[in-house]
Amino acid sequence: MIRNLLTILFVLVGFTLFGQLTYSPDPLVFSADTTVVRAEYHFTITNNRTVAQEFWWNIDRGDSPEEWTYAVCDINQCYVDGLEACPCSISCNLEGGESFEFSIYLIANGTVAPADIIFNVTTDCDGDNVILEIPMEMSATGTTSSIDLDSDLTDLRVYPNPSTQYFQITNDADVSKIVVSNIIGKKVIEEPHQKAESHDVSYLDKGIYLVRMIDKNSNILDVKRITIE
Repeated sequence: MIRNLLTILFVLVGFTLFGQLTYSPDPLVFSADTTVVRAEYHFTITNNRTVAQEFWWNIDRGDSPEEWTYAVCDINQCYVDGLEACPCSISCNLEGGESFEFSIYLIANGTVAPADIIFNVTTDCDGDNVILEIPMEMSATGTTSSIDLDSDLTDLRVYPNPSTQYFQITNDADVSKIVVSNIIGKKVIEEPHQKAESHDVSYLDKGIYLVRMIDKNSNILDVKRITIE
C-alpha cells in the first residue's frame, strides 16, 4: 500500500514539474543556408514556479544527418561543437520566475536536409526524467554543386569509424594537430599530426568522442565524431 502511494506521489510530482517550465517561441522552426558555417538560433526557457529549478539538458538528434553537428550555450557556458548533453557536473539552475535565452547552433557541414530534433530538459543528468520536451524543426537549405558531388575528394573524415585501435584522416594536408575529447568535453588526446599519420585510440574507453582537426594557425578545420568500440 505504501509503495503504491509513493508511486502515485512520484507521478503527480512529475506531472507538476512538467508544467512549470515552459519555452518560447512555439513552434520552433529554424532554417539556414548551408553557406552559413555555424547557424545560430535562440529560444527561451521560463521557470513559472516560485522556487528554483535545477535541470540538465540533452539533444535527441532524431533524423538529423550524420554530418550535422550541434552546439549549445546554456546558463553556465557555451560548449564545444558536438557536445549534445549537459555535463553531469555542470547543472543549470533557474530561479523561480526567471527566464533564460538558450542558443543552439547547427553546423551542417554542407549537408542539405530537414530534421526534427528534441531538446530535452531533465531533472537528472542521465536524462531519464524528462520534465520538458522542446521539439525543433531544423533545416539546412541550398543546392548541391559539383563541389558537393566530389566532397569525398576534399572533406576531412576520420576512419575507420567505428574504431578499436587507431584512426586516420582523409585529405589531411592542412591538419597540423588533433584534439580528441569525450562527450562531456574532457580532453583525452592532444598531439601533432602529419599527413597520413595514424592516431592510437586503443587505450580509450568505449564510447563516442569528438576529433578536432586544427591547422598550423590554430584554426579548427573541422570536428568529427568517432565511436570507439
